[in-house]
Amino acid sequence: MSLIAIACIVAVMAYSLLGRSIASGESEQNLTTWGLWAVLDGIVTASIIAQGGSWGIPATYATGSMVIALAIARFGKARWTWFETMIASMVVICMIIWSLSGARNATIASTAAVVIAGVPQLFEAWEKPEDSPFSVYLLFALANILATAGAKSWSIEERFYPGVCFILCASYLVVMSRKFFRQTTVAR
Repeated sequence: MSLIAIACIVAVMAYSLLGRSIASGESEQNLTTWGLWAVLDGIVTASIIAQGGSWGIPATYATGSMVIALAIARFGKARWTWFETMIASMVVICMIIWSLSGARNATIASTAAVVIAGVPQLFEAWEKPEDSPFSVYLLFALANILATAGAKSWSIEERFYPGVCFILCASYLVVMSRKFFRQTTVAR
């Protein structure tokens, strides 16, 4: 079994844990972030397929993000601000970039938009780290490491997306780790 296939399995495990956490009310996630991630991950997947690259992780993320967005819509809460409008505009911009300058630039633009779309979730994790599922993002980080390691070459279509997603997940983990320090401080 390839590292990419293992990465996809780990990602599915993360999505399963996250879905259960949302359904049980243990964690809150941003509906807009997950919905936009589903669309952006779909753009990344299509642009990587067009380049002949490793599309397993972005395809898994596109599907998983859509399922999580539906779970949040069913069990969670949603809001839409100017920031979400800006990110939605970036989705349109990514499509325009793709049509004007090709799949490679679309991969870069939509991966950058994935990071920007994740900012509201990062702020929410900062504000309420105790509501953030640390183990889920640890699994996502592992999936991105495996996908990066399993790529065939050091190229945009192979390693850019999982490498950037690892950095994003690592940022979440750093912010979420505050909950462990809060628990330690409160316990004293």
